[in-house]
Amino acid sequence: MVVTAIDRSKADWQQRCILTDNIDKIFTRSVTLCNLDLLEYLVQIAKVYNET
Repeated sequence: MVVTAIDRSKADWQQRCILTDNIDKIFTRSVTLCNLDLLEYLVQIAKVYNET
């Protein structure tokens, strides 16, 4: 159950990064956006592990 939730949020994060990488051809902020998404993802994982 826990692993599935983490996998799903990781997939969401990867998708967002792919999208921002495509936008990067126009704007140069994708790295920052992906880093923020990664931070958010790590925070989610931390919360999940704290609950178990």
